[in-house]
Amino acid sequence: GRGATRVARGLRRAVALRAALKRSACTVLRHGFCFSRWCTWGIMPSPNMVPQVLTEHRSEAGNLNHFDELNPVADEDPNRTDDAPVAMHQAALLLDSCCLQNSKRLSLKSVGINTLPAAIGKLVHLEHMDLSSNPIDSLPAEFSKLSKLRILFTLGCRFRSIPPVLGQLPALSMLSFKSNQLETIADGALAPSLRWLILTDNKLSALPKTIGRLRGLHKLMLTNNMLTALPDELERCTELEMMRAADNRLAALPPFLFAMPRLAWLALAGNPCVQACTSLASSPRSVRLSELQLHEELGRGAGGTVRRATWSASPDAPAV
Repeated sequence: GRGATRVARGLRRAVALRAALKRSACTVLRHGFCFSRWCTWGIMPSPNMVPQVLTEHRSEAGNLNHFDELNPVADEDPNRTDDAPVAMHQAALLLDSCCLQNSKRLSLKSVGINTLPAAIGKLVHLEHMDLSSNPIDSLPAEFSKLSKLRILFTLGCRFRSIPPVLGQLPALSMLSFKSNQLETIADGALAPSLRWLILTDNKLSALPKTIGRLRGLHKLMLTNNMLTALPDELERCTELEMMRAADNRLAALPPFLFAMPRLAWLALAGNPCVQACTSLASSPRSVRLSELQLHEELGRGAGGTVRRATWSASPDAPAV
């Protein structure tokens, strides 16, 4: 039937690609790579597909040391699931391939898989992974073998809870579950090594007490959830510099929040506490622009430009 034909076609293309990689003796190769609407792997089958660049670096032994990006693209709804079995089969073949074993960076964005194959556990050198825009809601136990993974993006997936297996990754420093369906965070699911935690646009009503284990946490993004309170354990995150918690249901703020030693950016708009906190004796006073000595630009975003600055009223305070 049609399904068998698609699988066979995908297999032929996967075999052809692997053979092409083995034949090449170049130090750096560039291939157009796409993921068609039928979820079959292959080198650019038609000019109307958006090309994606695959950059490879080979060791002297001929194995891949690094994938700058492996980014298949679907030309229709990335969350479609009718072809998920085909996508899963092709993804499993690719991940199981020996040419990926030394890869450091892997993007499976918008490929249409609803489960990550167990073969992912073989890519023990991975440092950066992007699973965004797939209907994935869980991770396999083999994910715990990715001991070098530093960055994980899951934008627009279907996770309802952060998988506990992520708490076992010793190098994980940036974790993004933006725009999922998170309702809970299991105890132990947050790796103590985290420095960036992005949980924007979910359905979280509470943070786990174990967040206090993240002693090196610098940035915490909680905008547009359903949080009613912040846990006292957050006070232990003494390296926290930025927290975005706008558009939640925070009726009150913990007293320690304004005393955190490095907290320089706090966004709370859209919470019930905003109006109430203006009358608190401990609330910070307004800072006039004329009181700030502006320094170098730190970054830009939708909210504007961020610069380091010295406050003349308190020159030894953290950057604002």
